[in-house]
Amino acid sequence: MFERAGIETAVARLSRWLAGKSADGELAIEEPELAARQFICSCYAQTVTPVLFGDLRRPAPEAVARAIRFTVDAFLRAFAPRH
Repeated sequence: MFERAGIETAVARLSRWLAGKSADGELAIEEPELAARQFICSCYAQTVTPVLFGDLRRPAPEAVARAIRFTVDAFLRAFAPRH
């Protein structure tokens, strides 16, 4: 239930947004849903995943910000329009 209400909703919303950016030529994404899942998973990899494996400490805000900056940078490089 959480997956359908949480992750799937986020994937759907991000997919639509990415598809729009791709249609406008701001990004070059052939599979917006897959790209959305990759973006979300990359953010989770450094923030949520450690908790799932037993590290119950809350990630420091600086660590979360760093993970998101890194993910956004990598994402924009991967899906930059090719002119």
